[in-house]
Amino acid sequence: MTHYRRDITYSALDNELTPPLARSAENTNSPTMITLDQEHDDTTNVIIHKVPQTKGGWTHIKDLDSFFTRMYRYYVRGGFYPMIMADLFYLIQFIFIVWFSTFLIHCVDYPRLFRNDPKANRSEKLSLNDVIFPTSVCVSRISWTWWCLITLCSIIWLMRLAISFYHLFYAYDTKLFYNNALKIKECDLAWVNWSAVQEKVREAQAEHHMCVHKQEINELDIYHRILRYLY
Repeated sequence: MTHYRRDITYSALDNELTPPLARSAENTNSPTMITLDQEHDDTTNVIIHKVPQTKGGWTHIKDLDSFFTRMYRYYVRGGFYPMIMADLFYLIQFIFIVWFSTFLIHCVDYPRLFRNDPKANRSEKLSLNDVIFPTSVCVSRISWTWWCLITLCSIIWLMRLAISFYHLFYAYDTKLFYNNALKIKECDLAWVNWSAVQEKVREAQAEHHMCVHKQEINELDIYHRILRYLY
């Protein structure tokens, strides 16, 4: 006696590779029936879903949580060029804080500046060069513990630089997504509200099929992805 299984399996295929089963499904426009050997007494119905060929690299995105989160941060931070400038100024600010702290602690002659030396002439006019040690003296005054702190700060700065390059790579991909898929230019991003961006994403889903599990997505799907990634 032959038994039949009512299980239905959905599988998504890439655009580049189309197996023979998918080609037969395209010709018949119906689910493909796969019958096993006579030794196996079951039959499996397989419905093959072929992702359509689209422009850009946003078809069947594997990690939608991080993708929608990057899209949201791109909108909040004002676009590609403001993100670059913000990261650049952060790196410059970090260097300035470390250098200026070192300068204030080790390179300023505070007893002479505040005239705490009893032997000093209090009526003497002091210039800025009079209260600042030369470079050689300043470097010699830096203790080994402070050098360790500077080394640690240098490592942190290099790590931050690598993270900035990492964010820059994905920010450029997000810029292409906004410009090509959502049809939102960089100069228009400041005048577009977030609800309009979400509406553009819903329209882009029908063309690019970013989410392969659904034909259509709504604002709640986008919020769930972003909040699940952030929290």
